[in-house]
Amino acid sequence: MNRLIAIAVMAVILGGCAREPGEQALKRGMRSLEKGRYAESISWFQRGLADVSSGSQRSLTLNCMGIAYHKLGQKENARHSFEESAAANPVAVEPHYNLGMVFFESGETDKALASFEKACLLSVPSGGGAVNAAPDTRALEMMAAIYTGRQQWNDARQALNRAPGHAKSQPKITTSLALVELGAGNTNRAMELLHQALEQDAHYAPAIFNLAMINGRLLDNKEEALPLLAAYTALAPSGPQAGEARALIMEIKNPSEKAAAAPRPAAPPSPGPAPAPSAVGHSAAAPRHAIYPSFEELMQVARKLEDQGRREAAFNNYLRIARAAEQQGNSAVKVQALNLAMALAGSNPQALYDLGVYFLERNRKEDALRYFKLAADQEIEPHSAAMALARISIEKQDYDTAIVSLKKADQTRPDEAEALWLLADLYDRSLFLTNAAAASYAGFAARFPLDRRAAEARTRLEKMNVPSVASAPAQPAGQRTFWQKMFNAPAASENSANNSGAAPTAKK
Repeated sequence: MNRLIAIAVMAVILGGCAREPGEQALKRGMRSLEKGRYAESISWFQRGLADVSSGSQRSLTLNCMGIAYHKLGQKENARHSFEESAAANPVAVEPHYNLGMVFFESGETDKALASFEKACLLSVPSGGGAVNAAPDTRALEMMAAIYTGRQQWNDARQALNRAPGHAKSQPKITTSLALVELGAGNTNRAMELLHQALEQDAHYAPAIFNLAMINGRLLDNKEEALPLLAAYTALAPSGPQAGEARALIMEIKNPSEKAAAAPRPAAPPSPGPAPAPSAVGHSAAAPRHAIYPSFEELMQVARKLEDQGRREAAFNNYLRIARAAEQQGNSAVKVQALNLAMALAGSNPQALYDLGVYFLERNRKEDALRYFKLAADQEIEPHSAAMALARISIEKQDYDTAIVSLKKADQTRPDEAEALWLLADLYDRSLFLTNAAAASYAGFAARFPLDRRAAEARTRLEKMNVPSVASAPAQPAGQRTFWQKMFNAPAASENSANNSGAAPTAKK
């Protein structure tokens, strides 16, 4: 059971039902559930049901009981509990999602799709009323996983593209869409999306793993794969993907003693990307240090790429080496690798942006600001740099730079809501420019009606009482993304990335 389940449900119980006769039984059931005492939790939930009066409270209790049954492997009892939970509160999302997971595990994928679709529809905010805190992408992720298993690539893409705008900038979601493209045979598009995921989070292990596997297994770019594999095994030292990464490291370092061929990178057997970085120590059965490439080897790979004229790949490797050396306390290698990366950045906007992120992570804000400005000044699509420059400019109260950067970011990626929201908020709360704020809020509400902040934009507009405002201008379409231009790839169909689903266990 996800620990957040119990916390979320307890908040509802304690916040709204303090005088319910069944409160104590329900609270004890939740504690037992969180501690893994599933049979005991079911007993408490059954006692609590006798005294629960409201439909929402009954739905919560039955949903939690279904989770306990599921953990005990009693799938039929779990299914009945989730069905009763959904009937007790017709607008509850969780029972439908959990019911979909039960159907998915039993191989009834058509029923699972119907349940996930119901959960998805219930999670979408309607016309400004009381709704869930934010649209829930898990159901969409599971739908995409099912369609991927069926090799229905367009349906998988469509499911992921239905994710709300604020979720599409999450690396987990972008990686999941990359796996769909990889399964469909679109390797270049998959790589582009994985690079986008690493723009969103340079330490996102699943994107690093899949990019390493594409380079090492599909494209035979062993030299580019090696630093990625090293980065992945440092982030996620345990699990099956870590074992596969180490096997490929051994194969690259000792080509005469090839490890058993591993499957090509694709969506894992159970829905969801590669596991997140784990805090578990190294396993004695898989001695990491015996096969982990040394800094000397990694520097040799980066220098070879540089000698071959592959500046972007060499830059990425030097920056990864700098991060890894810092983690291991090797300041000499860190400084050397960082200086080589800075020398290679040149006018490459992505490299300049990555250096800005590197310095921002270390709270060197002046250096970060300098590189973000350099990146944003380039003609290749500067969205990420513009957003980063805007945020740090707002923090430093350089509002002119922030406004210009936010407008630039909004123009380059009009399907993403964050830039326009930050612009409206800046006009409103920092600069007190009522007309400009009203125009931006109106544009936001019109362009992103399903965003969780659209209702707040309308509320602020009403308080401003501005007679008439202009909506935000339409944005140019058909622009190629940064990575399409960098790799000179043809423009692809519009795909907003969403992730590929939670692990197949019943969620809250």
